[in-house]
Amino acid sequence: MADSTALGGMQVKIAEEVYVIRKRVNVAGGLICASVVSKHGRLSDVHLSGAFFFYPAPRLAELERALEGGEARPEAAVAMIQPFYAQHNVETPGVKPDDFAGVLSMAWRAPVLQAEERRCEKILR
Repeated sequence: MADSTALGGMQVKIAEEVYVIRKRVNVAGGLICASVVSKHGRLSDVHLSGAFFFYPAPRLAELERALEGGEARPEAAVAMIQPFYAQHNVETPGVKPDDFAGVLSMAWRAPVLQAEERRCEKILR
């Protein structure tokens, strides 16, 4: 994902170890937007959108469903997305499976960032 540009995102903690995350990233083939819930380190309610080509188009919804319940770690997302591409003959010009994993990495980072924030608050007190 060296050629990607993060445009922004947000995360909201809604319960202990439950985060709603939205992220947008520019990649060579367009813009990827993700909305996902990270529950206890697992992905749920995954929605991918943006300005990119995804062939065959109906497979995008299938990819979202395939990611449900997966670990919210970049390596785990890549391990699920790459075989999905091969199995379903998915083509995404200018967008690599790693790009989708990168946008989902915010879900993995949310608990890590929250823990870092708590550590900083304790130090500042």
